[in-house]
Amino acid sequence: MGLLDQLIGGASREAIAGTLGAPVDVAAGAINGTTAALGSVLPQGFPAITNPVGGSDWLAQRMRDVGTLSDTPGTPADAVGGLLPMLIGPLKDGALKDARGLLEALARGERPRPIDIGNLTPEQFDAINKARAQLNMPEFSSPDVYYRGTHHYNSRVTDQVPPYSIDDMLQQIDSGMSAQSRVVTGGRSPVLENPTPRINESGVPVRDQAVLNYGRGGQPELFSVVPKGDGRKKK
Repeated sequence: MGLLDQLIGGASREAIAGTLGAPVDVAAGAINGTTAALGSVLPQGFPAITNPVGGSDWLAQRMRDVGTLSDTPGTPADAVGGLLPMLIGPLKDGALKDARGLLEALARGERPRPIDIGNLTPEQFDAINKARAQLNMPEFSSPDVYYRGTHHYNSRVTDQVPPYSIDDMLQQIDSGMSAQSRVVTGGRSPVLENPTPRINESGVPVRDQAVLNYGRGGQPELFSVVPKGDGRKKK
């Protein structure tokens, strides 16, 4: 198998099995952590959960069994390929650096100008416009996304207990605006939700939801990012 095939194999495994199996992996990890703590104070130990049914490794093996995945775990090219789904996303180059500067300016009480932060993928753009149309909401005119940061900062820092750090807010943006984020409905408007849980700065697994508002000229504005499941409260 050539290097390109190894890259593709690793990327396919993480994009499909890694994404779909992530919730089971996170749950198994939490259970293992709890049982390990109990085992340290009880006379009997607890066996760790390995390769849980529905987890990423289990799904990858099922894909190999039916011939839909041809990978070479352990090779350098396969490992690099496995990182590609995390490296490819709608955020433009330098977006997080620009967002940091904007959020730091808000923290100083300034009123910075909005920034262009990235673009929705064609699939995301089509799906979110279809979802908005079903709710009788105006469709976005462009996949280009801009970011003011004001509501995101106020909701995650000013009005949150405990407040989030700017570092975690940048991770929220990076996760919510990922290429793998999918359109989710059920609230007041459709959002982009990353199906892969992220461990936030408190060690809690969250699913980041990017909230997109109808902005200037029909352009989507990244209004906020909601780390669902963080357990934090509003003031």
